[in-house]
Amino acid sequence: MKKVVLILLSLVLVMLTMSAGSDRRHKLKAVRKHKEAVHITDGWIRDPYIVLGPDDTYYLVGTVPVEGDPREMSDKNNTGLGSGSIVGGQLRLWKSDNLVDCEYLGVKYNVAASLNHSTNKRRHLLWAPELHWMDSVWVMVHCPSNSSTLAFNSDYQLNAQWRFPEHGKFRSKHDPSLFIDDDKVYLIHGYHETLVLPIKKDFSG
Repeated sequence: MKKVVLILLSLVLVMLTMSAGSDRRHKLKAVRKHKEAVHITDGWIRDPYIVLGPDDTYYLVGTVPVEGDPREMSDKNNTGLGSGSIVGGQLRLWKSDNLVDCEYLGVKYNVAASLNHSTNKRRHLLWAPELHWMDSVWVMVHCPSNSSTLAFNSDYQLNAQWRFPEHGKFRSKHDPSLFIDDDKVYLIHGYHETLVLPIKKDFSG
């Protein structure tokens, strides 16, 4: 009887492995064709932002819960709004060589620890982060407006110390986004209205 059970378990494992392999091949094919959405990682994430890094690797950031929050897996239909929101104040980073196989790299930035934020928990949130590789540094922007930040990191996996060239002057810019057109950089932000502002590439003004 034990041999029969072991054989059945082995068959199940083989079938699961074959199914996973087939699913992965389908995803890789779908990514190449650009014709359908592909699930690349579990967990809860809003405002996903994927960018190609200087090492030809894709990096993913977004609006996410604090690392280790069990609701990330159990409350996948959370809207991220109101008193029940699971949105945290961390920049968490994933990478992928092919937009299918995804590796989690951990927490790379914490709003509460970055600048002298208020103890008000609402000021410790991080929404809609973006990363842009410019002149050998990562440029990050995020909202909401009461904690919005412009920051630089010189390490391509964000392990260096963050620098804040604006020293808090970037506050009040809701949903900031950067658009780069050749050698021109534009800052886009706004709530009830959207502003498009040309800025210097070194962010000095």
